[in-house]
Amino acid sequence: GISDLDADGVTSVTVSRMGREIPNDEIVQAIARRIVEMGRAERAEDVDVTLDPFDQPVVVEQSAVAPLTVDRLDHDPRTGRFAVLLKVADSRAFAAGLRFGGRAVAIVEVPVLAHAMERGEIISPRDIVIERVPSNALRPDMITDAGRLAGMSARRQLREGVPLTRGQLMEPIPVQRGDLV
Repeated sequence: GISDLDADGVTSVTVSRMGREIPNDEIVQAIARRIVEMGRAERAEDVDVTLDPFDQPVVVEQSAVAPLTVDRLDHDPRTGRFAVLLKVADSRAFAAGLRFGGRAVAIVEVPVLAHAMERGEIISPRDIVIERVPSNALRPDMITDAGRLAGMSARRQLREGVPLTRGQLMEPIPVQRGDLV
């Protein structure tokens, strides 16, 4: 709509408009909430979302005040990879939606040892700390309840900070070979 413009000596022109920037945190939270709705995590805070790099900030027109929503999410829980189509209902600039990719992994809290333990040592509650690990890194035989660790004995030497399996633990042996009974 600009006419009769004297472009003598002008080498570039920038046209800008008022808009509302959608921060990355809002995008991440929308994806995390949808993953919870899909039943792949219990809380949005327990989903670690990493977006693939993108160049520009996401900006919608100033008049678009509707919240950012997930229109479609394809998520592979085994690898954590996702493809998502996000929309702002009243935005004309992004009527087709915004496409993003990345990784989203549910995080779970598991008990691990605070320090290495030798074979036969009995695990006490003070030997246990809680670590947050990706759920897809857990095997079915890993112990996720700290109450099941306390009072158990190490079947072999155990490293610190590593989730434990049932096969690494045993009931404590009250009498050792060579003890007086």
